Amino acid sequence: MVVSPAVRWIRGTIPAGNPGNRRTVGVMHALALEGMTHPEVYTRARSIVRDVLPYDDLGELEALQQFVRDQVRYTRDPLRTEAVQRPDLTLAWGTGDCDDKATLLGSMLGSVGTPWRFVMVATSRQRPQQFSHVYAEGYARGRWVPLETIIPGAPIGWVPPGYRREVVAP
Repeated sequence: MVVSPAVRWIRGTIPAGNPGNRRTVGVMHALALEGMTHPEVYTRARSIVRDVLPYDDLGELEALQQFVRDQVRYTRDPLRTEAVQRPDLTLAWGTGDCDDKATLLGSMLGSVGTPWRFVMVATSRQRPQQFSHVYAEGYARGRWVPLETIIPGAPIGWVPPGYRREVVAP
């Protein structure tokens, strides 16, 4: 795997299919952990939840999910390349695909002390065993809450209906 300062590029070094997806999620997890204390990510996450009532964990999840969903434009990766951006750069550039948006959201959740994890989704009914999407979940009020960021207007708790999902805990 070639690593640049801005983006972790994954091309030709990981297996195709689900083993490669799991490797990508591992990279996402590492970047999200690093991003939790990055000054821009930390500061922005706290400013987003500033007006949420104290101890309103679901309100914090909703505020952070809405920010990433609405303020980071969905943009695909380069052709035939899997790229996972650092959360601070996704925040600065305002663009990214599902793994970039989920990584940013995971790091923002961690910045405000909320546990998070990633969920892979198989979005093709013709290929239900092949994962092609990922989103973050945050833990609040004793349960994991899905936080979709690429579907316009998706509320917290919404999941793609009828598709296979798998929690990935690196």
